Amino acid sequence: MTKDPLLCFFLLCFHGCQPSFSGFCSGGVCSGVAISYPFWMMDDGSNTNGSTQNAYCGYQEFSLSGAPSNDTFLVLALPNDNYYVKHIDYASKSVTLIDIDLVGKSCPRAQHNVTIDSLPLDYHQDDVNITFYFNCSIDGVYERLAVSPIPCLGQYMGKPSYGFLEGKEPVEFDWAGKCEDIVVATAGETEMTESDLINQFTRAMNAGFILDWDMWKECGRCESRGGQCGFNNRTKESLCFCDDGSIHPNNSSGTYCKGTDSMNIEN
Repeated sequence: MTKDPLLCFFLLCFHGCQPSFSGFCSGGVCSGVAISYPFWMMDDGSNTNGSTQNAYCGYQEFSLSGAPSNDTFLVLALPNDNYYVKHIDYASKSVTLIDIDLVGKSCPRAQHNVTIDSLPLDYHQDDVNITFYFNCSIDGVYERLAVSPIPCLGQYMGKPSYGFLEGKEPVEFDWAGKCEDIVVATAGETEMTESDLINQFTRAMNAGFILDWDMWKECGRCESRGGQCGFNNRTKESLCFCDDGSIHPNNSSGTYCKGTDSMNIEN
């Protein structure tokens, strides 16, 4: 593994990373995951703003970092929490994520919903949502409703907890009023069947879920001209990296890989 700081500047060589790149828009392999545009590797994993890098090539919110406590995975930060990156499929433009809080747990307790906000991400067609109702005060009621609690969750939470594929819970019961917490988690449909969710949810949650990505609207003109978006951390300027090696402003006055407004960025 190379120790040349210049070669590792834009793709830090975490444990398990093998860089293979040239220039700002280079790719590489880290923790068994291929890293390429629009994803990019932070140089030290300390924040989501590019860290000490002068510039990077990729979508600003698609930065990947090494997991401090787990060399096996890379980390992608979504608005509400961090997720391990299991796989990136560039052909289908999809990324498989696993909730860090749930990895390796024999009885995973989902802590939060998946939040995408304004990111250019969407749920994959094979995703399903599981609605968990935790610590519910419905003793003697679930027999009438013909539903069963999740045994392992009740063992350490005190009261029974339930899980349903989204929209499949009995509507005649006030779940929100009788349960202390409600979380909607996402899993792969291939890992789940409605009839046996109680026994399958552990495997499904540990297998992760898939998000599809689309072109970031700010990158449309750059990418339509064969460029790749990026960012200059020193000037806080959006960039368009071009296949001829030139770099242009990615703004309303930019020529997007055409013309003479190219610039140089120091390493």
